[in-house]
Amino acid sequence: MGDAGVLVPYGDVEAMRAAVRELIDDPAEQRRRAQAAARRGAELPDAADAVEAVLAAYPAPPGGGKK
Repeated sequence: MGDAGVLVPYGDVEAMRAAVRELIDDPAEQRRRAQAAARRGAELPDAADAVEAVLAAYPAPPGGGKK
């Protein structure tokens, strides 16, 4: 998550409450994290990238796969 989110221990309700409260109390931090999350999302591969990676992982069949 880094700068784009907040991690709390699984099941730790108090840690979650504190993390949410900190964000509620700090609108500038909310905006900063939202912008970081948007940047991270823009950097992630999209569906076309995934298809390209899968196709690149497998060699073309003999004859190019055409009958």
